Amino acid sequence: MFTFDQLRSFVVLAEELHFSRAADKLNMTQPPLSRQIQKLEAELGFTLFDRNNKSVQLTAAGSAFRSEAEKILSIAEASRAMAQRIADGSAGEIKIGITATGIMELLGEILARLDVHAPGVAVDIAEMVTKDQIAALLRGSVDIAFVREVPLSAELDSLLVRQEPLVAAISNRHRLAVTSRELSVTELEGEHVLTYSPVDAHYFRALVDSVLSEVATRPSQQITQVHSMLSLVAANKGIALVPFSASKLGMPGVVFRGIREHKEAKVRLHAVWRADNSNPVMGAAARVLRELHSAIPAEPIMS
Repeated sequence: MFTFDQLRSFVVLAEELHFSRAADKLNMTQPPLSRQIQKLEAELGFTLFDRNNKSVQLTAAGSAFRSEAEKILSIAEASRAMAQRIADGSAGEIKIGITATGIMELLGEILARLDVHAPGVAVDIAEMVTKDQIAALLRGSVDIAFVREVPLSAELDSLLVRQEPLVAAISNRHRLAVTSRELSVTELEGEHVLTYSPVDAHYFRALVDSVLSEVATRPSQQITQVHSMLSLVAANKGIALVPFSASKLGMPGVVFRGIREHKEAKVRLHAVWRADNSNPVMGAAARVLRELHSAIPAEPIMS
């Protein structure tokens, strides 16, 4: 089988049609160049050049083979360049696990920042609940998971990438929707409050229970997903405490009010990944995560 060196020697000689100039261009002397061409012709089984003491010309077969040789070299160089970009993390693929409401505002920014740091990277996004994200992370099916709670595991590293306040979602038909001010948690006394599932939405259940610990509310249905909860709020089936980002969903019939007390009750989002992840793209991803961490904004103001 012919070699890439033989093909390069052939293509350069086909361009120059002069052994001395071609050898100079290839940084070699004429004898090694002649041997490369002879070996290539022997491998192919036909003559590439008509040569005599006065000139060097391509044969008909040599002229036809030239375009194919150039294609082969071009493909080889493109493949090498792509492999190099993958090796240094500027190309390749990264797999991300998300929950729909947990990262809805942040996902576009993550993808935009990745485009800056590693424009050749393809991003594969898998939507799944937190426990499934962690399982996928541990078995290597995803590179990064975005979760509310960081599991206690020596195998995992994490970084806080977002925090936001908990706000009250209220039907626009509810009496508390009349005012545009922040609510006191005491105003929820006796109200139907939609609750989170203690199994599938443990993080939110614990957070909301801590905020409502000093008032007596009337628990309603147990919900897992925030968007499902907002649908019930729109139907005036209860009040819900949700992350501030849920106010960006544009759910008709729902208004959002800040909660005066419990400012420390932040809803947090963490990026989690395996400490031993060897995907070269993780270098660029880590830079993006550090940028997000350093840019965590102050508490947003409810409009």
